[in-house]
Amino acid sequence: MAMGLRKKINTIEELEALLAKAYWIEKNMEIAIWWKSYVRGSPDRRLIVVKLARESMQHKATLQRLGLRLGNLDLEAMAAGLGRADVDLNGKPDRELMDEIRAHDVLAHGIYKRLLTFVHRDLIKRAWTGDEGPEEFFRVMRELVKAEEGHLKLVTPLALGAE
Repeated sequence: MAMGLRKKINTIEELEALLAKAYWIEKNMEIAIWWKSYVRGSPDRRLIVVKLARESMQHKATLQRLGLRLGNLDLEAMAAGLGRADVDLNGKPDRELMDEIRAHDVLAHGIYKRLLTFVHRDLIKRAWTGDEGPEEFFRVMRELVKAEEGHLKLVTPLALGAE
């Protein structure tokens, strides 16, 4: 669906589903992809993987804080309902590892961009319980979009498509 054709996110259920999916991606990147990539990756890739793993953990914690401010959402439980990513990185060369990481970063970036662009501000105002005010949600989404763009700039040249 083209960016201009997407509709606003107007319901708490839509918002919850996207936040849970973003949390799921960050959690699975942290657990499955990063550790296996670190173990299997070459030494020059390990610094990149460690940086991305740390930021993935931070993003997960940030999403948990947002969930608490949006009606005390339990993103951990919601993400658990989505299952675990079945990613097998054993024995894959560096470019394939980085390509898998890039694919997950593309997904995360898309969700954060959608949340930033299409969540109706009134929905956040109605659901928000944080002290900072509902604009904090959009500030955090801008930060997450920017962080994922940084990840993509870092991993894209090292992935399969960058030969």
